Amino acid sequence: MSPGYESIPLNQERVSAKYTLKEGNPKDEEHRGKLLYCQPGTWAVEAKATCQQPIHNKVMRCAFDGKAQLLAVGFSAGVLMLFEMPALQALQTLSLGQEPLDAVALGANGDWLAVGSAGTGQLLVWEWRSETYVLKQQGHHYGVRCVAFSPGSVSMKRGKALASADARPEDRSSAIGGRLLATGGYDGKVKLFNAQSGLCFVTFAEHTAPVNAICFTPQGNAVLSASRDGSVRAFDLLRYRNFRTFASPDGLCQFSSVAVDSGGEIVAASATGGKYAVYVWSIQTGNVLEVLTGHTSHVEALHFSPSAGHPGQLLSASWDGTLNVWDLYAGTKGGSAEALQCSSSVVAVSFDPRGNDLCAAACLSGQVLFWNVVTAQNIGSIDGLRDIQSARHWQDMFSAVNERGLKPGAGMKKRRPADGVNLNQNFNAIAYARSGELLLCSSRNSPFVSLYDTSAYTLAARVTLTTNRSLSGVQSFLNSKLMTEAGAPWQQYDLSDSEADDVEVSRQRQQKRQVSSLPGVSVGEAKDAYTEKELHVWDVAFSADSQQFAVATTHGVFVYCQDGGMGMAGISGIYGSETSRFVPQMLTKAVSAPAVLKALDEGDISRAMILALALNDYGLLRKVYEKVPVQSIQLVVASIGSPLLPALLWLLGFCRLAGSS
Repeated sequence: MSPGYESIPLNQERVSAKYTLKEGNPKDEEHRGKLLYCQPGTWAVEAKATCQQPIHNKVMRCAFDGKAQLLAVGFSAGVLMLFEMPALQALQTLSLGQEPLDAVALGANGDWLAVGSAGTGQLLVWEWRSETYVLKQQGHHYGVRCVAFSPGSVSMKRGKALASADARPEDRSSAIGGRLLATGGYDGKVKLFNAQSGLCFVTFAEHTAPVNAICFTPQGNAVLSASRDGSVRAFDLLRYRNFRTFASPDGLCQFSSVAVDSGGEIVAASATGGKYAVYVWSIQTGNVLEVLTGHTSHVEALHFSPSAGHPGQLLSASWDGTLNVWDLYAGTKGGSAEALQCSSSVVAVSFDPRGNDLCAAACLSGQVLFWNVVTAQNIGSIDGLRDIQSARHWQDMFSAVNERGLKPGAGMKKRRPADGVNLNQNFNAIAYARSGELLLCSSRNSPFVSLYDTSAYTLAARVTLTTNRSLSGVQSFLNSKLMTEAGAPWQQYDLSDSEADDVEVSRQRQQKRQVSSLPGVSVGEAKDAYTEKELHVWDVAFSADSQQFAVATTHGVFVYCQDGGMGMAGISGIYGSETSRFVPQMLTKAVSAPAVLKALDEGDISRAMILALALNDYGLLRKVYEKVPVQSIQLVVASIGSPLLPALLWLLGFCRLAGSS
């Protein structure tokens, strides 16, 4: 706030007023050298002006830039106005929907204007002089249902890679490493993110119901999504459009999963209800090729074999406790499948990416079974009940450790091996790493994700997603004192003693939520205020280089990068694995490990450092770093171009931590 200006409420309207110092000493010794928002003394109103807005359109937030003499005001009707002070002359008016604006800020020089709205989930940065968006982001409403990483392969556009020099910036910086992240939400939208920056650059809104599953084509030029609106849609990643829509012949089913074969020619999706069928279409023509029937219950997951020897082999997992292996190329049309009987209902399945005909299936019993689909043999299993460690929700009647009825003292000594384990939990999503040596598993009601070694069938690591105690389903034990006399938890009620910024706007939001909410609905638009605070994990995915994995939850997507050993991101991620950190002139055959070693032997330290940074190999980087003489540091740093400076800073920070450990 600039000295002499203040915004005050007057008759339910916001006015801009200018004050002048009437009495008092502005140079009081007591306040000398301190930053003051108001000078001490008696102030008198010199001028005032009002924002001419319709009735019931109230001011929610405002920001003032004293140097540029600009005032930005956000209203409850989603309108943003920019005024020139002190006359309060309107410069621009921007409409951002119907929801109130919850945050407004002006840039350092007054050129940029940032706006945030919780109701729409939007964050905007607007350059008002040129009337262009600097940043425009909007998240998923009601949580993220599915997630998938791009394979990072070649596009069909002139046969060039997505990371070529003439590609889009978001593709050029993320496609090579498989860092394009596709998400599907309960709001029916499909979004594409850059996993490195976390920014969304494309949103597809063709679906009219929640998106249940999503996947990329092996070529990386399209993404397919299966939705409850009865359609499977294919989106072009070059023109950003919906180029194909698949539906069942009768049009009376919803789709729960989707998969694409290794050649990118056919797509399969499982339907809910009816005949529990799996529909197979041709991506090129959009025609139905086959309708696979054989399951007696809901088909939860599909996956095509990556093996070159079985390109059309499809694996379907069902609640009837079977894994059906379909050979779409070798078998007859509508032929029967080979069934693999599991211990209980199968809720997730994934093929080993090494193409060795092995697959993993997550069962309702909490086990992960490993099968050889050629020999139909069960080669191993993982019992994940103890690793899931599901949390207790606020409405649960007893703790999640399943020790109800056990008495303290002697009773605790008689515990069985199953005591203390919640037998009602299971893994609902699994994903293989690119090497096939690690398997990532997640459970719907657990704040942990588990990483297993597929050779020894043991737990390798467990990652905690969040420790936010304001969410339901994070803690295993809850404080029984935080309950009402009727036995209801305090968290179900709004017991905050802080008043809302605008009571009427807060009441309108609460009424809108109550009107749209339905009893028994825990996800989507119709869920109530209580279920909005529940944490559920829906899907997991590994990146193409296995350096990152993503977890889709009701509170967004959690993206994790491989740890370099010092609490920092993985080696390939922090030292410029993205092509945006490469110097374009150096993308030649000269960038190689022998070239770096040759430059070291010749004493050309600057060239060796530049090549090592562009090559992105930590071993070479550390070797060149240790060879730099103290007297040559300034010369070497001056020779490094700006595109490689972020990688150099990460290298210096990592070496500093490594040296102090």
